[in-house]
Amino acid sequence: MGPLAGLAGALRLASDEGYGTVLTCGVDSLGLPDDLLDVLGTAPACLRSQPIVGVWPVEALPALEVLLHGEPPHAVYRFAETIDARLVDVARQPANINTPADLASFSRKAT
Repeated sequence: MGPLAGLAGALRLASDEGYGTVLTCGVDSLGLPDDLLDVLGTAPACLRSQPIVGVWPVEALPALEVLLHGEPPHAVYRFAETIDARLVDVARQPANINTPADLASFSRKAT
């Protein structure tokens, strides 16, 4: 169930603690804008290029749970579509580091 299971847990905790939104990003997302919250704006919204980078309303938890208990695909894009999240474009795409080669390439570009 991948990142959506983590997002469901975060939304549940946020709800239990009285928060209205959750900001998510992948641990392998490098080069995010310094003003990420301003770029994303109000929830629900996510980056088109990396939808795990997003701001999600706690009220979306029931829709996410239905998706997780339903048929695959259990994809962040599908969740974003289900709750009519805005897909936000950014001028400089963040890197998605999955391999040592990805990290080396990012490091070369960052210097």
